[in-house]
Amino acid sequence: MATATRMRYKGLIQGFLDSAERFASREALVVDDKRLSYRELRGRAAAIARTILDRELESFPLAAILASRSVTAYAGVLGILGTGKGYVPLNPKFPVDRTRKMLVLSGSRVLVVGREALGQLHRLLPEIGRTLTVILPDLDDAADLCAAFPQHRFVSSRQMSEGAGFAFDIEVDSAAVAYLLFTSGSTGEPKGVPIHHSNVWSYIEYISNRYEVNERDRFSQEFDMTFDLSVHDMFICWERGACLFSVP
Repeated sequence: MATATRMRYKGLIQGFLDSAERFASREALVVDDKRLSYRELRGRAAAIARTILDRELESFPLAAILASRSVTAYAGVLGILGTGKGYVPLNPKFPVDRTRKMLVLSGSRVLVVGREALGQLHRLLPEIGRTLTVILPDLDDAADLCAAFPQHRFVSSRQMSEGAGFAFDIEVDSAAVAYLLFTSGSTGEPKGVPIHHSNVWSYIEYISNRYEVNERDRFSQEFDMTFDLSVHDMFICWERGACLFSVP
């Protein structure tokens, strides 16, 4: 019963938030030469979450993240979950046409973009029919993008909301989608597979207990976020206050 109540409250992100309270000063993430504590990673995620919510985008259930193995990639996933939305991971290594199809099929109206994917936007955005809110935590000035794509809304790092004081005060139904992955399907076309909070939480709870994961452990992030096992790396680690090392 306690687990079900917890799931209806904050869903997949709950374990990270609990660890951020218990182990605020411990390292949560290492990417290249950057080391972020739980407090720092929570702050980055909070800024993304508040930026989304301040733009009144609550009604859309999914938001996409185009980033890979960067601070923005991880903070983006957490920030999206922190709004109560499910995240849709898009891989900058994939062909742009495939990424565009996945973005369109997901129905996402929000796209968080990491520095490593900024160069793809001029090829990705022209054929997106609906208006996107594109959040750019690694870009100070989005004036060129605003001029090139007036049908979309761009939020540079300078325009993002402050994360300080953001409470992650969300409620998530256990049947809601935590993340949406795409497979090639039998036709070779992208096919979305939704994973619900209740399904992934059962796995995280079992593995965390089975292997007695604790805050002194270290995890390697070897799988791209477009692969289901990336969730194992990230959320079992953060469930117990351990540190995630992103493998280049």
